[in-house]
Amino acid sequence: MDASEHDIKMHLACKLYEEGILDTGYAAKSIGMTRREFIENMGKYGASIFNLSDEELIEDIRVAREA
Repeated sequence: MDASEHDIKMHLACKLYEEGILDTGYAAKSIGMTRREFIENMGKYGASIFNLSDEELIEDIRVAREA
């Protein structure tokens, strides 16, 4: 299997997110993506966004209202 550096970083960031070690913002920043890009791509790596903390959900609602 040929995995790019980006794929490896995404898998790791997704796993750390799912385990509650990283939030989506820090996971995204650590691999050079925006939070939105990271969330939109998580499914490709078998990860679910539904591990959001209360704070992340509130932030998502705030951002959506400002858009």
